[in-house]
Amino acid sequence: MEGGSLLDVGCGLGDFVTIAKNNGWDVTATELSKYAADYVLKAAGIDVIHGEISNVDFGFKKFNVITMWRVLEHMDDPLKALKIVHHLLKEDGLLVVEVPNAYYLVQLLKNYLKTRNFFSSFILDGSPEPHLVHFSVESLKKLLADTGFRIKNIYVGIYGEHQSGILRRLKSKIYNISTILVYLLSRKNIGVNTRIYAVKVSECKIA
Repeated sequence: MEGGSLLDVGCGLGDFVTIAKNNGWDVTATELSKYAADYVLKAAGIDVIHGEISNVDFGFKKFNVITMWRVLEHMDDPLKALKIVHHLLKEDGLLVVEVPNAYYLVQLLKNYLKTRNFFSSFILDGSPEPHLVHFSVESLKKLLADTGFRIKNIYVGIYGEHQSGILRRLKSKIYNISTILVYLLSRKNIGVNTRIYAVKVSECKIA
């Protein structure tokens, strides 16, 4: 899909929306941080809506694509957010969601060595920003299905896509290949992130 209307929920400092705008997309963005919203306006000329998606009135506007890059885990009500996203998408519209993986093996090992407690390994996430919800591939798939989406593609092994340096890229590639192989053999994601592309197909199952 090229061009069309795109909503990026939680655009941060605007790297993605800037690329999308430069490639012909009609871009709308939301961002909780006032500093980041002002920065994107100044740097890229994109007027970012400051606030949570649940508090924004988009009127009758609908979008071809909605993206949520590592924001769903910071929301206190992901179900409500996805129901709003479902409403905002055009029929057959595309949703892209990326979240940290709850079963990221390296982080789990780090947490266990730090606490010596098996259960706390699944709670600590090593992020400076709090993760209010933790997702596995299966829990994210179920949440999307319950809110009216059909899974189109699932990606694991997407760590370090923009890293610089030969050694860093090589390390990332080796880890990503290992992650993909484990997923193909066991359907378990041990990698850093989960990314799902999903299409709006029905009404939400949950009222």
